[in-house]
Amino acid sequence: MGQKRLALIGAGDLGRQIAHLVSEDAAYELAGFFDDTAHPNQTAFSLPILGKLDAIESVFQAGEFDVLLIAIGYKHLAVREKLFLKFYPHIPFATFIHSTCIIDASASIMDGSILFPGCILDMNAQIGHNVFAYSGLILSHDSSIGHHSFMAPGVKIAGQTSVGQCNFFGIGTVISDHVTTCNHCTTGAGSVVVNSLNEPGIYVGMPSRILEK
Repeated sequence: MGQKRLALIGAGDLGRQIAHLVSEDAAYELAGFFDDTAHPNQTAFSLPILGKLDAIESVFQAGEFDVLLIAIGYKHLAVREKLFLKFYPHIPFATFIHSTCIIDASASIMDGSILFPGCILDMNAQIGHNVFAYSGLILSHDSSIGHHSFMAPGVKIAGQTSVGQCNFFGIGTVISDHVTTCNHCTTGAGSVVVNSLNEPGIYVGMPSRILEK
C-alpha cells in the first residue's frame, strides 16, 4: 500500500511551510489544500485547492485524500479547535513528526499534531490532539501540552509541568518545572513562567506577569 494522501486546511504561509516539510520528509503524499479564501482553480506550493472548508467531507467521501491536518496559525486557536472537533474522528487526522525530532519511546503524541524540525520530547512527555510545535520545542520528562495548543519556536518546558488546552506560548518562552497553566493562556516572546498560571490571559516578562485578561 502506498503513502497516505494528506490534505491541509489552510493554504497560507503556515500551510506552505508544512507542505514543504512533509514533501522534504516524504512523510505523506500531498493531495492539496482546503481554503475559504482561495479559488478552486488556484494552486499553492504547486498543489491544487481542493475546495472551501464546506467541501472537506464530500471530497473525503469521494476518496481524494486519506488524512487531514490543520495549517492555521496561532491567531486562530478557537478556529483550530472548532475545525478539529468538527471533523474528528469521522475523518482521520494525520500526525506529522519531522525526521529530525528526538522522541523518547515513552512519549506520546496524539492525532492532528505537527512537530517541526528539532523538537525534543523526553521520557513520558505527552502532546495532545491538534498541537502545533515550531522548531526547537523541548518538552521535558513527565510534562504535557493540552489539545489545540500552539508552541512558537524555541519554547522550553521543564519537567512535571502541565500545559492547558488552547495555550499559545510565544517565541523563546521558558516554563519552569512543576508548573500548571490553565486553558487559554498566552505568553509573550521570551517570557519566563516560574509559577502556575491559574487565570486565562496574556502573560509577559521575566518572571511573567499578567498583562491582559
